[in-house]
Amino acid sequence: MALAPSAASSSSIFSYQDYLEGLSTRSFDAIFEIDAEPFIGEVPVIEVGADVWREVERRLYRALKPTQIATFADACNDCGNCDVYCPEDGGPHIEKPRFFGTVEAWRRASPLTGFVLTKQEDAVVLRGRMAEGEFILSHRPGSADALLDTPSATMAIDWSSHEVLSARRRESRIPSHESRIPDSESPPSTTRGEALSSSKGRAIVDLSVYMTLRILLGALLRAHRVNFANAAVVE
Repeated sequence: MALAPSAASSSSIFSYQDYLEGLSTRSFDAIFEIDAEPFIGEVPVIEVGADVWREVERRLYRALKPTQIATFADACNDCGNCDVYCPEDGGPHIEKPRFFGTVEAWRRASPLTGFVLTKQEDAVVLRGRMAEGEFILSHRPGSADALLDTPSATMAIDWSSHEVLSARRRESRIPSHESRIPDSESPPSTTRGEALSSSKGRAIVDLSVYMTLRILLGALLRAHRVNFANAAVVE
């Protein structure tokens, strides 16, 4: 859909709201809307050792707007036209989530941040490249949990409560829930904004990256909004 003055009046000014109202529930455009579930709360920071894991602190995570703008990178030439009509600082093609149509296109775009949604057997998989690194969130629709894959650790997380169910280092054996260290033991200090670091055989994972992936995946699975990013999965 081209950005052009409204046909209602030759003197009218095309506004950003005009553009949003023009986005249908089946939007095959470089810019589209997703309905995301707002979230305000604390998310855990997890220390993962060889065969044990523990929560070391919690950090505030906020996602306030239920309707978000996203971009489809494969159909975007970074012209910046959307920035002209956007009422906020920063163009949507830069600031908003960037989605790709294939894993290959997502990989070629590195190191640009972005996401790609695929289906593997009976699971949906959202890959994300963010400032903190590359992460993968997998979920089987109808199941109670999701699997978060980070560069150094793998975690099973409750799909609804977002609590960590189990965690392990990549080189360790698959743990049981009993591998969690009691919270009363003294945790190591971490730096705010640190998503993943490894030292002395442990990984520190800030689950803010999980919440970003979880909110985006939940939005893309809403079949009432079909777009380039989710058409192959929801239809």
